[in-house]
Amino acid sequence: MPDKLTVYSTLVGLLNAKKYNFGGEILEKLLAKLNELMKDNDFDHALYIVIFLSDLVNCRVITLESFVDFLKDLIDCTSSTDMPQVRRDWFAYAFLHCLPWVGHEIAEKKGEDLNVMLADIEKYLQSRNRDHVKVCVSPQKHAFVKN
Repeated sequence: MPDKLTVYSTLVGLLNAKKYNFGGEILEKLLAKLNELMKDNDFDHALYIVIFLSDLVNCRVITLESFVDFLKDLIDCTSSTDMPQVRRDWFAYAFLHCLPWVGHEIAEKKGEDLNVMLADIEKYLQSRNRDHVKVCVSPQKHAFVKN
């Protein structure tokens, strides 16, 4: 689905224009599938659904206000202390990954909200544990490197 994402979102937008309930039905199924994928720890496929939702904003199936609320919920998950850092990182990544699809419209119409969300992400990135970086960067040469 990732390579044909915009084709499918355009198709959903056209079908929604003809039959208004169609968009709502698709959204219900997408959100149920997103919930299921996240419960199953299938975050790669969950990301595809989040991106698809962001492209549905461009097709006017999802209102910009609703999607901004959804993005705020993603960002709120980064401040949760009852989940591992890798999961919180995914929520930040999912938010940032949506911006190429819908960021321009958010910046134009909800610029202040975007600035707040980006500041929250920056705050999260500054506060996250970086112990793993120390392992990757070593002052000593590795055994496989010849002098």
